Amino acid sequence: MSLAEPVPTISWPRALLRTWQWGWLAAAHLIVDLILAVPYLVQLCLLITAVCLIPAFGIGVPMTAGLLWLGLPIAGFERLRVTAVSGIRMSAPAGSRVGRDWWWRLLLDARLWRVQAHLTLLTLWGLSVGVLVAALFAVAVALAALPMYAGLLPAERLALP
Repeated sequence: MSLAEPVPTISWPRALLRTWQWGWLAAAHLIVDLILAVPYLVQLCLLITAVCLIPAFGIGVPMTAGLLWLGLPIAGFERLRVTAVSGIRMSAPAGSRVGRDWWWRLLLDARLWRVQAHLTLLTLWGLSVGVLVAALFAVAVALAALPMYAGLLPAERLALP
C-alpha cells in the first residue's frame, strides 16, 4: 500500500495573492464573454436566417453549411479560453462516423449543431452575466475613485436623489 504524496502547503500571503489573481482572471473572463457575445449573436442570427432560407430554392444550404463549419474554430477558441482561466484542458469532440455521405457531414453532423447550441448558451450567458459584472465593476471603480472627486460633488458628499 502506497501513501499519497503530501500536498505542498503554501504560506497564507501567497495563497491570498493567488486567489486574488484568479479572481481578477475570472472577472476578466466574464467581461470578455460580454464582448464575444456580440459576434456570436450575429453568427446565430445569420444561421437562423440561413436555415429559414433553405426552402427558398436551397439558397440557405451553402450559408448554413458555412456557418455550421465556422462554429468549429470558434469552439476551439472557447476551449483555449477555458484552459487559460481554469487550467483544465478540454479535448475536441470526436469527429463524425466514417461512411456517411458528404452532405450528411456537411449539414447534419450532430457535432456541428452541438457547437451552435453551445454558442447560443454562451451568447445568453455573456449578455446577462457580462452586463452584470461590467456594471458591478463600474460601481466598484467609481467608489474606489470617490476620494479623488469627492470635492467636486454637490455639498462635498455623496447622496442619492
